[in-house]
Amino acid sequence: VAGAFCPCKLVCVDALFFALMGCLAVSQLWARSLRVSLAVNVTGVCVVAVACGLGQKLHPHDLSHAFLVWSFSPWLVYFLGNEADRLQLARDIVDAEHLQCGYTGVAEAQASVEADKDQIMAQIGENVPCVHDSVMLLISSGMSTPTLRNLASRGFDMRGAGDFRFSLAALAAQRWVWFGLESLSTHWLAASVFWPGAIACLWLTIQADMDGRAFIMTAIGKLHTIEMVLAPISYVGVR
Repeated sequence: VAGAFCPCKLVCVDALFFALMGCLAVSQLWARSLRVSLAVNVTGVCVVAVACGLGQKLHPHDLSHAFLVWSFSPWLVYFLGNEADRLQLARDIVDAEHLQCGYTGVAEAQASVEADKDQIMAQIGENVPCVHDSVMLLISSGMSTPTLRNLASRGFDMRGAGDFRFSLAALAAQRWVWFGLESLSTHWLAASVFWPGAIACLWLTIQADMDGRAFIMTAIGKLHTIEMVLAPISYVGVR
């Protein structure tokens, strides 16, 4: 509604574009802040709605309105996915607090049958520090795999490392579809290079382990985030 009555034209479209870029950057920098994510998601959805209303005012009877809606609609999917990620993060934080409640270490663990504790501690032996680190990794990341334990031992922050973020998956998917359609409309060589690469990446993602898939989707989403943050530079140059 606000976009339909907005007095500005293309300048307002540019402002909305840069506003979405800012929301994207903030959502990635403060991904683990529930309040910041909520504010960014609400702002992003409102900006997309204003953009669609503005397109109806600028081009009420031609295909430019449909193109404007098509250009901004992937952002709506991203912010809705980011809201789903925020709700999942809130649940994960509660689960982590429950897992950590009363846990002070492997040596201080209790059992209903003392003989069971003695047997388990005998099996652990001198690996108590490793087991403790694995438990803490499970609490912080949601899973404990050899890859995650290896990275954690090197000092990497593994909080939420095994999480699958719907927002990054949606962002990666919409950018790949966009580039794929562009390759079909430019030259057959571009399409012949793009689509085999896309299929190969999809196959590698499917074949990867659970933590590997989470890493792949996160990496793809973050690479596209960098690309979309740098996009305003080329956008201003073209305009």
